[in-house]
Amino acid sequence: MTVQRHRPTKSINSASMKWKVPLYVGIPPARRHGHAAFILHSHLYVFGGKNEEQDFNDLKVMKLINPSERQPVMKEILSELGLQGVSHSFTPTKVPNVRYDLSEPAPSNQPRTTAAGVQVFAHRDFSMVRDQAMKMIQTAFSLLDQEFQKLDREKLELFKSAAALQKDKEAQEAQRRRQQEELKEMLERHRSQNEAWLRARAEENDRERRELYRLREEVLQDQERLKEEQISIQKRSEHLLSIMQQFKGM
Repeated sequence: MTVQRHRPTKSINSASMKWKVPLYVGIPPARRHGHAAFILHSHLYVFGGKNEEQDFNDLKVMKLINPSERQPVMKEILSELGLQGVSHSFTPTKVPNVRYDLSEPAPSNQPRTTAAGVQVFAHRDFSMVRDQAMKMIQTAFSLLDQEFQKLDREKLELFKSAAALQKDKEAQEAQRRRQQEELKEMLERHRSQNEAWLRARAEENDRERRELYRLREEVLQDQERLKEEQISIQKRSEHLLSIMQQFKGM
């Protein structure tokens, strides 16, 4: 928005990106730059700004006129000036109180600002906007950094949990292997002891069986000898009996 005293007030059309002179009712503000201007409810508000002579701290309000409302507004203005249209009765012409301000503004004692000053002011506005944008960016990056720190903490906790779980798993695996080794050693020892005991029992059984076989052989031999002795005794008895019978026959 550009506001000047000797030049018409212009506004830019955001749709066509062209400057245009709006129709308005009100006192236009003095020529200035670095001001704030906005349109609200068909009213143009101009606040602050400065020119080569002074800084402004005022607020100017102008009512904008749509082309369709031009005739009613002009009738209202003519009514205020006493020109109410054609009438059959005679009405005196009312002379409007029009002021023609032809005086030049008094020169200011302050030195005129150069283009560098204007650039400094524009740079000051840009610096303020830049500082605000940088503050917002820093805030966003601070939040992002906090989120990344939170994520790093969570990743660290997850890494610690995973490490603890892996350590626990390794400890359980080591305990399982140790138990398997102990069980294997126990089974091997039990197998060795059992085999040794079985071998000892087998050897002892063999010795006992051999002894029994020997004793049986001895018993059989004794029985055979006794049988032979009995037969021999029987023969002797029969021989003696025959001899005795021979003696009796004599």
